[in-house]
Amino acid sequence: MELQPVTVPVVGHDRAARLRTWIAIVLPIAVLGAVIGGGVLGGLDAEQAHPSEREAVREVPPPTRSSPPAPTPAPTDPPGVPLPTSILGLDVQDVGDARAGPRLERPERLVAIGGWLTVTAADPHCATRWYLACPQVGTISASRAGGTSLRIETQPGAPLIGLQRQDPRAGTSSVPSRAIVVGRFTRPLYRECGLQIPECEPVFTVERLAWIRQTERERPRAFGPGATRATWSPELAESAGLAALSDPGARPVDETLVLGQFDRATLALIDPLAAAATTRGDPADPVWYVRAIVWRDTPRGSEPGVGWAVLDDRTREVLGSSDLRDDPRRQA
Repeated sequence: MELQPVTVPVVGHDRAARLRTWIAIVLPIAVLGAVIGGGVLGGLDAEQAHPSEREAVREVPPPTRSSPPAPTPAPTDPPGVPLPTSILGLDVQDVGDARAGPRLERPERLVAIGGWLTVTAADPHCATRWYLACPQVGTISASRAGGTSLRIETQPGAPLIGLQRQDPRAGTSSVPSRAIVVGRFTRPLYRECGLQIPECEPVFTVERLAWIRQTERERPRAFGPGATRATWSPELAESAGLAALSDPGARPVDETLVLGQFDRATLALIDPLAAAATTRGDPADPVWYVRAIVWRDTPRGSEPGVGWAVLDDRTREVLGSSDLRDDPRRQA
């Protein structure tokens, strides 16, 4: 009997093979699709969470050339604040009355003038000197807009504390401020004006800025070269200087125009007469300089003038004063 070959189908094996084949075909496609889809979704999420770089660049303005800051606006004086009628024992005059006063007869008489004060830029040639040794110049006017006015310059050593510049970077003039200045007329006025006499206007030398905007200013103190070596307190030095200028039985001297503290070379720049009186003591020692209102008897009555005293910081000695210089009987 001859045996015939029998074919037995392996159903399970054939199905598994086909499944593996499909997996090998489909799986790379699915993975690739997932990667592409994830990239697209990630880009959308990032687009929603953060603006695109292109939009961010458009939102930033292009760089521009830097421009200087705008000048500080001029401060306005508070309305309704009246000027005092007297200050430092002096009646306050307006600019018009001061111009019409008898200045030629009493040029050293102290006067208080109220008005609108403007000070020009500092002299650049004074950069090599102590700044208070150079006078500041300007005007005091009847109104903020100008009108009747007086030319002013400061006594060397007298600071003008409280002024504000229109533009501090450029060294421009100060803004006009209501103020009271105490000083004296130091140049004759009634002269023929012409080409040969360019100086025709009165000049008022300011000894102290006594009031500005709405408050009275305290007595100023000037610190100059050599002041760091001083050991005497300002209050005691000032008291000793005022006492040196006071006569027994006369009106006491109690209003200081300026209290200075510096070396003797600086004193020579400010007041040569006072510096000439400091022949005693060590030239290296700093000095105190007291400039004050002194009331003197005249045929017209007691009138205010200027007196000064110089004191040695180390010995506490009065080296000289205006009264000692003017009255030889007191020099003994």
